Amino acid sequence: MQLEIRKVDERDLMLIFEWANDNAVRAQSFNLERISLEEHEKWFRKKIADLDCFFYIIRKDSKPLGQARFDLIKDVSTISYSVSKEFRGMGHGKELLKISIDEFKKECSSYKTFHAKVKSENIASKRIFTDLGFSLSKKYDGNGLLYILNKK
Repeated sequence: MQLEIRKVDERDLMLIFEWANDNAVRAQSFNLERISLEEHEKWFRKKIADLDCFFYIIRKDSKPLGQARFDLIKDVSTISYSVSKEFRGMGHGKELLKISIDEFKKECSSYKTFHAKVKSENIASKRIFTDLGFSLSKKYDGNGLLYILNKK
């Protein structure tokens, strides 16, 4: 599997918008509401301008596979990711996150810990974070779990 990674930029606005409003993505999000284009554009531009946001597009064989975002607050990097519906259920989530984490580590040395907030019923993400060495820390926000990985 040939994966490529690059930073998200302005040309990705609509692709990220489509992925964010995908029914399966909304179902696994803590906010279940669909996102308006106006709301998304404002959020997207803020994220790509934020120096503490590391936002990547991952491609497989030149096709968009998914996205991963790392939001750094002090020394904690919170991970958010999604896989394109075209590639779901094929085991690509783990590889997407692995390549994204490696890229983030090259770009940012100030983090000490990764956090991943996962809905309790999201079996695939729970497995992926466990396989990547994250530890289940605690319940999060009543309907979720917090996975943590400390800097090595």
